[in-house]
Amino acid sequence: MYERNYLYDRIKIVWMLPVLVALLVAWMLVLLAANMFPQQLSLSSNDYLYGLVITIAVVLASYAYTELKYWNYFYEFTDNGLRISNGIIEKNVHVLPYAKIQHLRAERSIFEAMLGMVHIHIDTAGEVPSQRTPLIPGVPIEAYEELVSFIKNMAYPDQSTEDKPRVFIPAARSQEEMLRLMLEQLILINKRLADANNAAKPPPAAPKPIAKKIAKTFKKEERHLEDLLEDEDIRTHL
Repeated sequence: MYERNYLYDRIKIVWMLPVLVALLVAWMLVLLAANMFPQQLSLSSNDYLYGLVITIAVVLASYAYTELKYWNYFYEFTDNGLRISNGIIEKNVHVLPYAKIQHLRAERSIFEAMLGMVHIHIDTAGEVPSQRTPLIPGVPIEAYEELVSFIKNMAYPDQSTEDKPRVFIPAARSQEEMLRLMLEQLILINKRLADANNAAKPPPAAPKPIAKKIAKTFKKEERHLEDLLEDEDIRTHL
């Protein structure tokens, strides 16, 4: 089971902004028409109350839909490719082999530009680039280059680093979050190294696998981070 990478929280604002803007424009038009044509369009207090109730209902429904969409949209870096999953009722799963990834395009809408984000289109070999190309939305500009570099490294790994564990660490928003992310990644690496050691069965006379030595080093770092988090009274979800 690979680690799921969810989108950044700010994408929820991008998804809800069109609905909020549409409601605001609708209210402005109604109020303007009521002031310009009071006789032809006479609205009572009950009419405004009904409109307010409908507006609140639409906002709540939009918020619920946004939350469901957010928690069902994630991507995973597997050993062979990038897996993007989205959809609430109808699930859409795109598996992009690293060897077929040819180009990464960054674009942004008006709302994304206002919030300092972009969305990444991933073009693969044998497919015509289009708006339906699998994408990762809501990527902050400060984390865009890091994510693109990681995907390129997975697609075209450097020979000098191909034996090193490759785990994507999203951009942290604070020192506490950085420590928590480091601890999570160390635990994940330890688990993968332990699985690799269990799978490999060297002969009795053979030296200890290098993965076991690396796992021991990461285990020390993990304990150090746990002690640091406990000293700082930082709670994690682990």
